[in-house]
Amino acid sequence: ALREAFTTLQEHAWTPAERRAYVRSMIARTDREMQMSYARRKGLEKGREEGREEGLRQGKLDMARNLLKSGMDPKAIAAASGLALSDIDKLERS
Repeated sequence: ALREAFTTLQEHAWTPAERRAYVRSMIARTDREMQMSYARRKGLEKGREEGREEGLRQGKLDMARNLLKSGMDPKAIAAASGLALSDIDKLERS
């Protein structure tokens, strides 16, 4: 509380130019913080979306692998799963 009071007292001694410079610096600081917050939020959203997509793809690959083991035709698996035939062929070779 004492430090805050001292800072407030110092601010009253500032010239108008010093006050404007201080306000500009605080606005710039707030802008940077908001930009970082926005970028962080967007990055997390993108990461979650990529994770969902990768999980979905992995699920399709697992399903295709099981269907191959059961003897299903690779072209039928590709048509049913939405995976490329080349992906199915890679699974078949592995």
